[in-house]
Amino acid sequence: MPPCAFLSMVAQAAEQTRPDRTDATWQELSDRLRRCALALARSHAAADDLAQETWKRVLETRPDMASHEGYLIQTLTRLWLNQQRTATRRLARLVSYARSRAPRVTGRSNDTTRVERAIATLPTRQRAVLVLRAVMGLEIQAIAASLEIDARAVRASLHLARRAVRAAAGGDL
Repeated sequence: MPPCAFLSMVAQAAEQTRPDRTDATWQELSDRLRRCALALARSHAAADDLAQETWKRVLETRPDMASHEGYLIQTLTRLWLNQQRTATRRLARLVSYARSRAPRVTGRSNDTTRVERAIATLPTRQRAVLVLRAVMGLEIQAIAASLEIDARAVRASLHLARRAVRAAAGGDL
């Protein structure tokens, strides 16, 4: 949904609670909310999604609070924290699944530790693509569908992730 259309929906819904606010005031409030979301999410797409989800939540649950910046920021922060907790739980489940499927080794080698550290330092998308391909065994198209990105982006992320892990392991992989 274009930002202008979404903002007009917000202004219409909030007009019932605070008719003294102007469109410029709502635009300013929306811009502040989006800047805060960008500081948390560090991605324009994720920040827009977070800001829209915040407006949706506030207008559905407490439309009378839609004009209060503090309440909006508090709701935005709580939504972002919930997203982070969900992502952490998903990653923990993936790691648990990977460990349960991996062959048991009595001792850990130094290479294994280096590889694990290299995977942990990968950017989020590269780490997700690498885990889904190498651990879960998913095909490129399935990974693209699950992450909602193009198959070429999956291939590129997989290539960069493998290259980073290979470099961290000293080229032995």
